[in-house]
Amino acid sequence: MKVLKRLSAVLLTLCLMLSLVPAIDTYAADGSIVFSDPETKVGENVEVKGVIRTTGGAAIGDADITMNYDSSALEFVSGDNVRTERAGEIVYSGKGTGEETELSFMMTFKVLKEGQSQITIADYTAYLYSDETLTCQEGTSTVTAKPGDGTASGENQTAAAGSAVTVNGAQYTISGNFSDSDIPTGFSKAEMTYENSTVPAVKQDTSEQYAVYLVDQENKGKFFLYDPEGKDEKFYPLAQVIVSERTNLIFLQNDGSVKLPEQYEETTMKIDDMTFPAWQNTKEDGIFLLYALNNNGQKALYQYDNNEDTYQRFTDTASQAAVKQETKVGKLETLMRNYPIQVMISVAIAFFVLLVIIIILAVKLRHRNLELDELYDEYHIDEDDDSGEKSLDGAYPEEEEDYGEDEPTDVFSDEYDDDFDEYDLEDQAAYADESDDILKSKYEDEYEEYEDLDGDSDYEYDSDDYHDYHKSKKDSENFNVDFIDLD
Repeated sequence: MKVLKRLSAVLLTLCLMLSLVPAIDTYAADGSIVFSDPETKVGENVEVKGVIRTTGGAAIGDADITMNYDSSALEFVSGDNVRTERAGEIVYSGKGTGEETELSFMMTFKVLKEGQSQITIADYTAYLYSDETLTCQEGTSTVTAKPGDGTASGENQTAAAGSAVTVNGAQYTISGNFSDSDIPTGFSKAEMTYENSTVPAVKQDTSEQYAVYLVDQENKGKFFLYDPEGKDEKFYPLAQVIVSERTNLIFLQNDGSVKLPEQYEETTMKIDDMTFPAWQNTKEDGIFLLYALNNNGQKALYQYDNNEDTYQRFTDTASQAAVKQETKVGKLETLMRNYPIQVMISVAIAFFVLLVIIIILAVKLRHRNLELDELYDEYHIDEDDDSGEKSLDGAYPEEEEDYGEDEPTDVFSDEYDDDFDEYDLEDQAAYADESDDILKSKYEDEYEEYEDLDGDSDYEYDSDDYHDYHKSKKDSENFNVDFIDLD
């Protein structure tokens, strides 16, 4: 029993010790190995291209690939960094420099018999430049050999590699001898019609843009864009730039639809040793415009900043404003052309409504002016005052300038005396109270000045006398006014 307890304790201790040991993480990156699928004739040499690449943009390191092939159908001739181990088996060995993300190599075989034969991967080892293991998806190459006389049976046969084309004075041959790695991003294998023949090609997944693989006289191939409506040329070099994970651009030739602001001058730019039309901003150094096809199948202008090596879709604000204005005018013209009666009725209704509004405002303004005139007449306000303010002169009595007498003076004008009888006692009393307030406000400064005098003046203003004067006038039933001659 004690032995079992000791064994259990030892096992438990070992488990605890193992749990404390730090785990060693291992990383494996993903990649792929792909080959081209060429077509040829019996007795001719054929080239097969192989590519090993990483996914995600990591730099590739060393790679060794062992390949098998049918030695009765193919005979190995030569290859880049490829050696023969035995009949039907070859080995490729390559090393990365830390800058590239893929390693490519060419292999040349002589076709011995008609039919299809495959080149397969027997084994491989691959690493990233950072020494991480690279796990690759394995591809194969299928070599198709036709009879040596070049005859073909059946209907609608695909044109064999060999259709000659001319691009910028150079001779090329349409070929289907390209690998999946050669296909531009966003394109897939397809066929197209060229000069009444069906030829191998690739097609953009989001548009109807085709590209063909052309091989020059030195047997070097690359893809060219195909423009069936091109006047001088129908094939243009294909250069693709990966802007981001979601955006890539393929530069195009000017098809006549490019419209630019005045500050841009036409020039050229070299991209991947290929020349493309560009337009330089004369007001800002290092800014160019390029006509390109994006991964969505849209053709547009893109602004390239040579200083920062960046691309951005170009938007001409001024042109857009002009286009919007032209669009609005065009819509209005279309509306007037298609619906003339409705437009005329709408304009007439709008004019009538505007006329009614003007008449209503004019009537209201007229009534307001009449009310103001009645108010001025009622309070005897002079409208011709040069100061722009309504004058109260004539509406209220003027005060005599002579202050030498103690007796109250007649502060009302003759005009007031003539109209005095027209007022009843209640109106007169209200008017007198209002006159008191206005006169006190108007001559307040003068009263204060008189109060500050040292008593030498013969005149003292007594407000009680003024009120007594009005009171006596109200108490009088015959409304007779006594005038005192102050002379």
